[in-house]
Amino acid sequence: MAAVPTGSGHDDSRRRLLARRLAGLATVGPAIPRRAASAAEAPLSPQQLRLWRLHRRDPSDSALVAARAFLLEGRLRGSLAAALAAVVGRHETLRTRYVLRGDGPVQAIDPAAAPDLEIRDAAAHPPRADALADRVSTWARRSFDLAREHPIRALLLRLGAERHVLAIAVHRICADARGLDRLVEDLRLAWEATASGAAPDTGTLPALPVRYADYAAWRVDDRREAVADAGDDAGLDPPIAGDPPDGPRAGVSSSRPLAPALLADLRASARARHTVLAVPLLAAFGARLCRTGGTEEAIVGLVRHTRERAELDPLVGAFAQTIPIRIRHAAGEPFERLVDRLATCVPLRLAGMPSPEEPVAGPATPPLRAVLDVRPPAAPWPSRRDLRVTPLDLGPGATEHDLELRVVPGAEAWRITSMSRRGLPSAFRSNALADGLQATLRAGACGAGRDADGL
Repeated sequence: MAAVPTGSGHDDSRRRLLARRLAGLATVGPAIPRRAASAAEAPLSPQQLRLWRLHRRDPSDSALVAARAFLLEGRLRGSLAAALAAVVGRHETLRTRYVLRGDGPVQAIDPAAAPDLEIRDAAAHPPRADALADRVSTWARRSFDLAREHPIRALLLRLGAERHVLAIAVHRICADARGLDRLVEDLRLAWEATASGAAPDTGTLPALPVRYADYAAWRVDDRREAVADAGDDAGLDPPIAGDPPDGPRAGVSSSRPLAPALLADLRASARARHTVLAVPLLAAFGARLCRTGGTEEAIVGLVRHTRERAELDPLVGAFAQTIPIRIRHAAGEPFERLVDRLATCVPLRLAGMPSPEEPVAGPATPPLRAVLDVRPPAAPWPSRRDLRVTPLDLGPGATEHDLELRVVPGAEAWRITSMSRRGLPSAFRSNALADGLQATLRAGACGAGRDADGL
């Protein structure tokens, strides 16, 4: 376990908080308590509560919907409906509604039932190849009524006798990026089981160690205990990504490939500092925001996709958290020095507490809401001898933030996608930000002592 900082002004309650968070990340300590299997209601986890508030503010916001789609070329064998039913039966989050009880929302977990599988036949007039992804994306981005319907839908679009598109869309309240990958993987295994004549839920999908409702109750209790220990602590899941400001949020996006040589340089920089790839990306993003805004500090929310306990890994659920990082970058400061400071700061912030180098004291909601999301690699759907599977690119979607920088690994190349809310000054818009960020990264990787402001 990493050592808890001492002698740096952190009181005992902060040290206890960090020790608990680090223990959780290492799967040390008592197991997550199991709730009664018959319990039909549960509290919302902190992640779900944030997403529920965003949904309640704007139920039509497509930024709250995530989707995956695949082009299937070959003969479809087995029962997709039975496989989907098995997956929905396995993961309670996929058959949960979110209803008000008293002063707040609760998870209302329904019994297993036939999921929403829509089958369309477009073989007579199949869409052109360049319009196929747009058509599926339009279907996928439809909003959900969380109080009345389950937060998942599926589409099987027939384009020909042996040519189909399978699309899965979920509300993010039930699955983050890793959760959606887990859903797709479970569906693939269950569907393949039905093709071989087996029941999709017998042996193929082993029993889950915990339920998401167990995790939600555990997080609520843990959060309550942490607040009791630490008092009024802005470092406990601060509201960097809470309710959005009023005003139009329909945004624009710009995507650029990340050059392989630059990616190699960034990985080498992270390895040399014993840190993660997000750190040099965060440094470049923060430096660019400071320069563009004419300030010496910026707050960037860093999305943490890792799950707190190993037993949570098989679950489909909302686990991702957005951790605020305050980045201070004075004019003339070498880029490498900023990266060094963040390499010290970021692990402490991800562990749930501020660091002496980058305190988070200050306004809870910064004037510009910027987020860096380094996505985990998407789980592939392997092709078989009789079935070729090709992922469909549905585009980056939308963002609920003012600015979001999303770094997505790909089979052929990594991509940097920047998304911005309409109405921002031109210097903060996606295309200017994407180009400026890559320029900062390239110049910062070229030589020691270079000033990020002058890049």
